[in-house]
Amino acid sequence: MATLLRKLNLCTSTKVRIVVDELRNKVLFLQAGKDFVDVLLSFLTLPLGTIARLVSQESNMENIDVGSISFLYESVTKLDKGKFLSALERELLVRPINSMEQYCRLLKLNVDDTEKLRSFRCRDKKCELVSGCWNCRCFMDKKDELCSVSYHKKGFVPKTATFIVSDDLSVKPDNSQSPISIAKYLGCEDVDTIKILTVNVTRREIIDLVKCSLVSTTPLTDVFVTKKLLCENPRPVNVLDLDDCRNGALLVRNTIEIKAMVRKSNSKILYALGEEDFADLLLMFLRFPLGGVENMLNGNSGYDNIDNLFKSMLDLDPKRYMKSRKDMVSKQLKSNFNGQKIMKSPSMYMVTDDLVVTPGSSASAISFLTESKIPLSDLEEKLITIGNKEAHSLLKASLISPTALTHGLGPFLATSKAKPLR
Repeated sequence: MATLLRKLNLCTSTKVRIVVDELRNKVLFLQAGKDFVDVLLSFLTLPLGTIARLVSQESNMENIDVGSISFLYESVTKLDKGKFLSALERELLVRPINSMEQYCRLLKLNVDDTEKLRSFRCRDKKCELVSGCWNCRCFMDKKDELCSVSYHKKGFVPKTATFIVSDDLSVKPDNSQSPISIAKYLGCEDVDTIKILTVNVTRREIIDLVKCSLVSTTPLTDVFVTKKLLCENPRPVNVLDLDDCRNGALLVRNTIEIKAMVRKSNSKILYALGEEDFADLLLMFLRFPLGGVENMLNGNSGYDNIDNLFKSMLDLDPKRYMKSRKDMVSKQLKSNFNGQKIMKSPSMYMVTDDLVVTPGSSASAISFLTESKIPLSDLEEKLITIGNKEAHSLLKASLISPTALTHGLGPFLATSKAKPLR
């Protein structure tokens, strides 16, 4: 089904108008209707595991790695199936369910090619049937079939509306402003350099846009003008403001303890050893929808374009342009870890700095240190306690850094929660 859906989408396209500053070879803005804006907003519904899979797919742009999430996803595909509580748990990581599947299924350019899943209808009236129904206690008992909603809604915005999308993926209603005045507002000094193009957008361009939106500051320019992914020099990784974990996002119910091997000379965390609760936390990241992550991190994910898209979704008038906003926000809010069990107990796991998860043991740790050829005098083992703040920091670091343990947990090494082991 997934292959068929992908083939159908390859044959589907939608038209958009692009206003280009030819002098700077840059997209000033894009004018689009429902089809394009719906698929753009659908980026917020994609689970991180789906994003990791999409950015590794063939398109007009080269494949990319997204922070440490790509490495985490790849390691899941290699883990022994016997380590998981059930085959279903592993399937929900490799091909996670879109919490807004009923809105996205009929999109003209549906970027999510996760195959259609079998229906599961809960008989308990106290349980709510949602696409992410692993939260339903009856479903957790059943564990023998995947689920999906049995109804569909056609996207997020009205069919008659048109929108202006800027190069940083900010979306606003097209309120009949003069294209010239908009161009001036966006910094085009000479209106004679403005050119308006009409282009067809296919699924390949949408995959390109997913990639560019995560790593480029000019995603529309990259996809529609230069046709080349512009990755600027990596900026400093700033993890979450740890005193601002609002919105009730509960990632850790009980604290999680891990043993981290730290290099003294640069405070780099080489790897961490933890029990199944640590693996559960990391693997659950793959099920989180991007919009849910934005909500957890208060619109400060480190993906600037996605932050802008998320803010635009919140700012669109819910009565006139975004009637689905309440539903989208409420479903993303339910995407909490909250002690979800994924791996069998008891078990131990080794997690490298880039979030590659493998079965852990003393032998595997020794083997890793032998291969790294780091003097033992430069190593220190520390005990780190992961609570809600630490988990949020680790989540953000996993999005934007290929060294997620160092950037996500490094700030806690000097606190009372990080104690050297003797």
